[in-house]
Amino acid sequence: MTARLHTEPRLRDPDGFYERLLAVYRDLPEDEAARLSAKLILLLANHIGDEAVLDEALALAGGAPGADAAAPDGTAPAKTAPAKTAPPRTAARDAGRE
Repeated sequence: MTARLHTEPRLRDPDGFYERLLAVYRDLPEDEAARLSAKLILLLANHIGDEAVLDEALALAGGAPGADAAAPDGTAPAKTAPAKTAPPRTAARDAGRE
């Protein structure tokens, strides 16, 4: 049986994790934020270790062609709730933190 991407809530404190995630990115220049994202993605991908699961995640996250296609075992892909996104960084918003 092929492993499937878990899309149901599994974090005990998803809001707390989201806040910690935002805190890691807070005040990082764009290039450092991109580097952090790449490192985090590669660490988690290595932890998962299943390329089929990673491909499913790529398709769902990026809206890649085939994202709604059936999985190799014939089942439909799990649907996910829209991800929370951080508000765009703006000079006006960031000025309030000084």
